[in-house]
Amino acid sequence: VKARGLTCELPASLRREGAVTVRVAANGVAFGENEITVKLVPQPEVFSLQPSVGPVGGGARVRILGRGLVGNNTFCKFGDIDVRASLLSMEELMCQAPALDRGSHPLEVLIDGIASDNGARFHAVAYTSLNLVSKPHISVRGGSRLRFTTQEPLPPARPDAYAWRVGTRTVAASVDPANTVSCVAPVGILGSATVSLLLEGVEIGQGDAITYVDAPVTFGLLPTSGPARRRVVVQGQRLGGSVRCRFGAIIADALDSSDERVVCGAPENSGSVPVSLSIDGEPWFDVGLYTYEALSRGASGCHIVSMLPASGPRRGGTRVVLKVDGDLPSRCRFGSKVVYA
Repeated sequence: VKARGLTCELPASLRREGAVTVRVAANGVAFGENEITVKLVPQPEVFSLQPSVGPVGGGARVRILGRGLVGNNTFCKFGDIDVRASLLSMEELMCQAPALDRGSHPLEVLIDGIASDNGARFHAVAYTSLNLVSKPHISVRGGSRLRFTTQEPLPPARPDAYAWRVGTRTVAASVDPANTVSCVAPVGILGSATVSLLLEGVEIGQGDAITYVDAPVTFGLLPTSGPARRRVVVQGQRLGGSVRCRFGAIIADALDSSDERVVCGAPENSGSVPVSLSIDGEPWFDVGLYTYEALSRGASGCHIVSMLPASGPRRGGTRVVLKVDGDLPSRCRFGSKVVYA
């Protein structure tokens, strides 16, 4: 109580909204006839921030969803800094984040001096440089995995909060341990493309540019049929790199590769199988069909599928293991020489 006024605290039981009358009793019993009207409004509530992160330099436009956001004077309070808010709808405000120290800051909404109390937080992050650790040249077909390392730890976020912008396309990002972030490159056009890391749609870093190059071209494989372990050559253009060959479901490293040809060894298999190549971890692409044939046919109809080893000294004595798809033979003939199996 002061000489010209007094302060009253609203009772906790008074939870309704709207206008209420207030009268004063000097003796605590008899209330005077004079009264004033007080309008009770709900305490502002913040449900979500979009985005909840932004650069330490400020400037991020933060959309605030909540309730009780309408008033004559609306502000957002980032830590200890007040900024004026713009009313977008009865349940939406827009504020521009100020410059902040790196880290997490409480965010309150002030509506006519009444503050929200929902524990909302805004994260100020430092713009980070990203170093490309995967190859800088990728096919216009896309599908290559791009890997970058960051100079500083990335702020924790839900799995789908991070994304990459490659050129003009946005793709999902994967955050791995040891400050590594990766993504699958989208389809692109020839030339250079910038790469930026986004967190909740806000750019927080930029990496080395990548270069889209023409996709590999193949002219088929030779031979198209033969036994297992035969060398199969794929001719084409832009085939250099770390190449893997796939015969059906069986994968093996190429025996040799250059820009114009790849040499694969046909693994153990049977029938006709599709042959595919993968260069530097990029997606597989088909190059043709390879049909497995028996090495020879005996009088009994037995087919030799494979023979190991396929060579030996002239003096003889090498133990040879045959894989057949018919009845087991009792004898083997090497030229004109016959030995028991």
